[in-house]
Amino acid sequence: MIRGKGTRVLALNERPQNGTVGIVVSLSPSLFSHEPARILEGFRKTLKENKQHYRIVLESELNGILHSDQSLGDYFGGLLFIEATGEEKQIEKLKSLDFPYVVANLESSMEATCTWVNHKKTTNTAVIMLAAMGHKKIALISRNTNELFYKDALEGYKNGIEEAGLDFNDKLLVISDSTEAIGAYYTVSEFLKSNELPDAFVACRDYLAYGACKALTEKNISIGKDVSVIGFDNLTWPEDNSYLTTFSEPAYELGAEAAEMLIERMDSGNLTLEKKEVEAPLILRQSVGVSSASPLKANSLSLKLRFSDPNR
Repeated sequence: MIRGKGTRVLALNERPQNGTVGIVVSLSPSLFSHEPARILEGFRKTLKENKQHYRIVLESELNGILHSDQSLGDYFGGLLFIEATGEEKQIEKLKSLDFPYVVANLESSMEATCTWVNHKKTTNTAVIMLAAMGHKKIALISRNTNELFYKDALEGYKNGIEEAGLDFNDKLLVISDSTEAIGAYYTVSEFLKSNELPDAFVACRDYLAYGACKALTEKNISIGKDVSVIGFDNLTWPEDNSYLTTFSEPAYELGAEAAEMLIERMDSGNLTLEKKEVEAPLILRQSVGVSSASPLKANSLSLKLRFSDPNR
């Protein structure tokens, strides 16, 4: 007998009731960043609490099974995806097979059962709050607005500008092509060379806000006094983030809710398309202040904000 070899027979109460859950991952560097790691943590803890067996399955392995003559049900009872930005074809295949799956933090326009954050709501709330604090010239820092959630963020920004009674100006759209803070730094630096300083910036991610803040402070512009900055995610600011006002992306909750949804779908057999919104609470810190050019008229706009522990 060789230790570690052979088959272990599980007790009845340890056996998966509806098959093993597959957590689909791709071996890309993004898997090990804060956001996917927190989503994965939400998956694992929730599945463990529900005594649901699971295993990690590589995207390439799943693709092989889907294109073979083998039944997917022989391997898994359901599948969980993290964001699924490269797995659209796999999701479509699962939908055609009526196989239970859930995507955590869906950021694309794909129709899929998922948990998601409403980026229209976050940018809209940011603009409304800034306008209520007297800011009139509010810029948006984004990636390509035709990609992922950035289209929704732009729509929320435009709606906020309209609701606040301000004039939309496409010159206040600052678009960075880079996924790094350094790209936002150069983009905002170039923007400041040929444009007047806005009253405030709304950034679609914290790393974009970080690059903007570096460009602004380099020109001796005081963040929170001369200009306000709001970010999104509370994850990608490269340093200790006790400074930036931001919406905290609920990555863990996105994963936990997705796992709960999958367990329910495996139990009930109900595979109706479902999208569950998870709120991103606003954390107020030092990077936002009342405009020096205009008195605060907080009662002029209706603000419905959720606040979180500032030390989170």
